[in-house]
Amino acid sequence: MDLLSRVFQLPGRTNLLRLSCIVIGLSLTIRPGFVQFGRKMTNAAERKFADLYLVATPIGQPDDLSPRAARLLLEADLVIGEEWRELTTLLKRLGRERKSESELAVLNEHTRDTDWAELLERMSKLPPTAKIALVSDCGTPGFCDPGGRLVGEWRARGARVSTAPGASSLMCLLALSGIELREFNFVGFPPAEREARQQRLDEVVQDTRAQVLMDTPYRLQRLLEELAERDPSRMATLGTNFTCDNESVWQARLAELLKLWQARSEGERKAEFMLLLHPLERDGAPRAASKIMSSPRGAANPNPRPSSAEASRPATRSPANRPTKPANSAKHRRGR
Repeated sequence: MDLLSRVFQLPGRTNLLRLSCIVIGLSLTIRPGFVQFGRKMTNAAERKFADLYLVATPIGQPDDLSPRAARLLLEADLVIGEEWRELTTLLKRLGRERKSESELAVLNEHTRDTDWAELLERMSKLPPTAKIALVSDCGTPGFCDPGGRLVGEWRARGARVSTAPGASSLMCLLALSGIELREFNFVGFPPAEREARQQRLDEVVQDTRAQVLMDTPYRLQRLLEELAERDPSRMATLGTNFTCDNESVWQARLAELLKLWQARSEGERKAEFMLLLHPLERDGAPRAASKIMSSPRGAANPNPRPSSAEASRPATRSPANRPTKPANSAKHRRGR
């Protein structure tokens, strides 16, 4: 306050300048170290809860885990995952052997309300300097999983939530589609119940925007059949097993795509996938000419119109191009 007293004693200073000095002086006195306007700052000393980090994990290729994500998982005081097995396998791969289950927690669609309350209580008891990491079985948590609810409830308490971004099967699909998209509609999983499912798919094919769908591996062929029945000429891109050795990208009209998929062996027809229905012009015509592509890593097939037998057999990579570590099976069921 000595500084403010001296300012008021300076000759020729206006009342406006004096008022500004008071505001600045009070800001510096009440919140030292923070001189920033238009943004709410949270001093570490003022925090009441631990920080929550959404950590993206690989969707098939273990090497895709970022160094920052690995560091956060090693430093976290509490790691929350969808399944015990996947969570412990991930941590063991990083060299973190757990001594107690008190450092782990499980959160998935089967979590009961009582378990929710218990988890939030555990998080609340951690010191403000602690770190909490949230992961999914694969990909980015908080999207198409209960992590979204956790983020909302934790932020509502005034806690800080941040991300360590990484692999996303949704972004893989859009990037490998080879089409320019300014917007798309994320449908996600169609309902399993028959009547609700039929109604939802009717709405999807009538929408002229790009549509992104996903489902469990054993429902892939059924989904193609349902969509091809409604709009056989619509262009679509199907991506399977992203980042794995058997990753494939298929692009054709829905009727052609269904035939290609039916021509595969029973074992080949089970795959983690995401499906993109291409946008339509105002007159309802597809925006791209029909073509078929089948290749790992999204590389275009050199033959623009291969036979069904050729197109149904994805190209294989040479040993020199294989990853140094074997990729575990991808789990894109969350589409993250």
